[in-house]
Amino acid sequence: MKLTDVLRDMTNSLFGDKVLSQVMAVHMEKMKYAGDSCKISEWERARTHLEEILPAKSIKLMERGDKLCIDNCRYMMEFAFVKGVYAGCIEGKRYTSIEDSFHAHVVTIIFDSYDMLYRDGYIGRLEELDAVSEKIEQYAATVSSEAAEDICCLREAWMELPNGVARQAFALGWMLADTTIYKQTET
Repeated sequence: MKLTDVLRDMTNSLFGDKVLSQVMAVHMEKMKYAGDSCKISEWERARTHLEEILPAKSIKLMERGDKLCIDNCRYMMEFAFVKGVYAGCIEGKRYTSIEDSFHAHVVTIIFDSYDMLYRDGYIGRLEELDAVSEKIEQYAATVSSEAAEDICCLREAWMELPNGVARQAFALGWMLADTTIYKQTET
């Protein structure tokens, strides 16, 4: 066994499905705490309504959209976590809280980084999500006039979830850096 094998196993464990599910759950809880429970309910209602009225072909497209969303969540989790560790180490005690640092870094590090947008097909998945949404919208137009609003709601969920995962992963990275540095300075 090589050290690179151990590192690969650690990375797979750290950014695996179980941790991704937990980070997504934390994001949803924070949305509820922030008063966005109506938004979550609306997403769920829209999805249920679309599943009831759309043909199987559209449901397959929704499943494709879900997969693209999860792939973007997975990517954002790893990217933002690493950037959070970096920011936590570099910033040290300059900021008084994770929130202060997060707000200072989130736009420049996570959402405006050229690296992030093009690495690992992130932009390609966003473009495909748009195409999937448009196809679903075309099918829905033949079935129900109410479906357009539901599709917008579904698209919003597909875009919001990776962004929320990024916020939580950044905070986790920051917290890891902060606690690690703090422990090292006490010994």
